[in-house]
Amino acid sequence: MGKRTRIPLHYIGWGLLLAWLFCTFYTRITALALPSPAIEPLGGFAMRAAFAIAPVLFAVVTILALIAGERRCSDMESSKGLSFVAACVTGAFTPLMYLRTGDAALDGASYLVGGIASGIGSGFMWVSWGALYANLDQETTESASIIACAGAILVALGVSAMVGWAAVGLVSSLPLVSGWLLRLSWLDQSEAEPGRKCDGAPSRAIAANKEKPLEALSRVWKGSWGLLYLSVFVCIAGSFWERSDTISPSFQAVLAIGVLFVIGVGLMAQFGPRQTSIVFLCRWASPLVVLALALVAFDASETGLFIASSIALLCRFAFCMVTQMHFARFAKRGLATPIQAYGVGWILIHVGDLVGLLAFEAVSASDPIGGRSFALASIVVLVAGVMVFLGRDDSFVTPAQIAAMPLADDKGHRQNSEQDAASRREGFEDPREQRILQLARSFGLTERETAVFELLMKGRSVPYIRDELVISKNTVATHVKHIYAKSGVHTRQELLDLM
Repeated sequence: MGKRTRIPLHYIGWGLLLAWLFCTFYTRITALALPSPAIEPLGGFAMRAAFAIAPVLFAVVTILALIAGERRCSDMESSKGLSFVAACVTGAFTPLMYLRTGDAALDGASYLVGGIASGIGSGFMWVSWGALYANLDQETTESASIIACAGAILVALGVSAMVGWAAVGLVSSLPLVSGWLLRLSWLDQSEAEPGRKCDGAPSRAIAANKEKPLEALSRVWKGSWGLLYLSVFVCIAGSFWERSDTISPSFQAVLAIGVLFVIGVGLMAQFGPRQTSIVFLCRWASPLVVLALALVAFDASETGLFIASSIALLCRFAFCMVTQMHFARFAKRGLATPIQAYGVGWILIHVGDLVGLLAFEAVSASDPIGGRSFALASIVVLVAGVMVFLGRDDSFVTPAQIAAMPLADDKGHRQNSEQDAASRREGFEDPREQRILQLARSFGLTERETAVFELLMKGRSVPYIRDELVISKNTVATHVKHIYAKSGVHTRQELLDLM
């Protein structure tokens, strides 16, 4: 571990926005605090789907608009005022989702207006906080993400003990406070000491990514699409349990467990042998999601469905945390702008929810008692997908892998692309990492050998390299053998002595 840095309290203000998401959508704690928590949409599947997806859909549309308009706009740090306006919109329109007048049409319209407006505001906020985290050093980013997520669940736990409009008022204030802390964080960043500040990728790489956004988005997608795949099944697994109109002690216990769960996952991601990656996500999340779906398929009792929903909820908590930790790497290596990196990350989370909700609503509308068959089919698709893609070298590649690749396949531009990739890496990496890359070039290592060499020089083990680069143990051994031969050494220590 490197030198410890103190994390300013306002850097974890992202957790308040996350708490708003947990209370409003993932757990419905805020709605359950009211005497009449349920809104019954008029009509059939189409109307229910509209109520379920409207807030998420408009959050996705907002993020897409930010990505599309990035070439014409300044960076998020220069848009601190707009970020705070978005926070105000999110908080101000949240109470409309809980308005109960007794008129079903009026209540439904109020919910849609509140959901759409808060979706737009929150979409802007997700990207704004991501841009800030991409500007921190990676250790601070990951530590702040863990603390913020655990704090968000604690806030949700506190709200679960409240009743009436006091709960709605508190939840509605969370985006406002989060927006104010974001503003303070940007001001703090402008004066941050070098050990706590990372200026990110060089301006040349940022300009290139703005000019060719599709290439940057493709790189982020290639390294992260597994998050979307898992999110779909997590949403499906958590949709079978019909929540009661009250908050039970057992549900509050799940929230308490969630705090320990995200801290454990976060620490394993930060300091464990696999660290933050989609491979790491698949390794621990897939068995849990399969277990949740199996409970639905083979034990459709109230207890079984509750446990399945609880597992899905814990996974959702952790997915949000890993998203904030993982996508900073793309921006810091110059592979994408912060808006592009975090935009894709939160789109994957939101679209996963959208697809899962639509699939569940469609099955429920066509076959109300067909949940077991649907759960079994989901298990088959999930397991088959993970087995097929997890074993391929080109699936779930990491930012480190992508950074070692040329940016273009066209032979006429390959040399310039390789130079651009090198300049992006050298523009961000610290002197130690620059030295590693210089050695790799002097030895004439290939792209894949460079990726292995970089991890070897950081003291990583063969099992870690295997999981980080998604290659077999024998492939790692072959690359290590070639690296030793090209560098003229015989042992790991001799290799490290070259530094």
